[in-house]
Amino acid sequence: MLSIIIPTYNYSAFELVDEIRQQCENVPIDYEISVLDDASSDIPSLESNERINQFPKAKFEKNTVNLGRAGNINKLVRKSQYEWILLLDCDVTPVAKDFIQKYLDCVSNKHRITFGGIAYKAEKPEKEKLLRWVYGKKREEISSIERARNPFRTALTSNILIHKSIFDTTPFDEQITEYGYEDLVFTENLKKNNFYVNHIDNPCYHLNYETSKIFIDKVETALKNLVQLEEKGVINNNITNLQLTYSKAKKNNLTFLIVIAYTVFKRVILLNLKSKRPILFFLDFLKLGIYTKLKNHSE
Repeated sequence: MLSIIIPTYNYSAFELVDEIRQQCENVPIDYEISVLDDASSDIPSLESNERINQFPKAKFEKNTVNLGRAGNINKLVRKSQYEWILLLDCDVTPVAKDFIQKYLDCVSNKHRITFGGIAYKAEKPEKEKLLRWVYGKKREEISSIERARNPFRTALTSNILIHKSIFDTTPFDEQITEYGYEDLVFTENLKKNNFYVNHIDNPCYHLNYETSKIFIDKVETALKNLVQLEEKGVINNNITNLQLTYSKAKKNNLTFLIVIAYTVFKRVILLNLKSKRPILFFLDFLKLGIYTKLKNHSE
């Protein structure tokens, strides 16, 4: 009935698998749990993931070459045996002990796509990892009522239930091999194909907080990927608030001012984002500055 698929890279999914399999056994249902590593190099996480194979209905395998997250997910979907797919990131864990049952209720109600949400624990991490926690708390931890107002933009594929048939017309885009925006491309394609996304409060905690430096580096990588996706025609240039802000600035001949301000204040902005009190407005402006420079260069 239910195939739980977990793409992983340099991260142990053992504890997640153990929790999920216990919940599935308690329901009980026909299920399988498949974890696929995307050619990781981290030996401890690989050794930990190998232990997943001790569970009768769970399986851990490794790719010999890196496919990227989109390709890795599609491979997991193709190998799955049941009609319902529960896609989980490797660095999450269910908040509730009836997590699986809540998704089974959605199956009974014939919702073909259901997003349960993402949550962050109340305890603040150390200063070096604070930016990722603040961003998650304020931008990703959203109630189902709020998410339902903009159902596609707020859906993330880190905790989502999808009927397998949907992947026949709307797989993940395997052109995306670099980090960033594969979720947005996927949900925009769901929207284009007139699918409905159901939102419920059945969150997973996100557990893996990168350091602020790594998070900022990943933001820059993602923005480079976004510009490339626009150039390839994979994604429109008017979907996100960032793209719309840039378009408005360009229309009013203000992009040069954005670049100047970004150049002048970049050091101060980075100091704040790596501090004990990171301000997300500065992160937004940093993204706008990076994106504007990338667009100016590409155009």
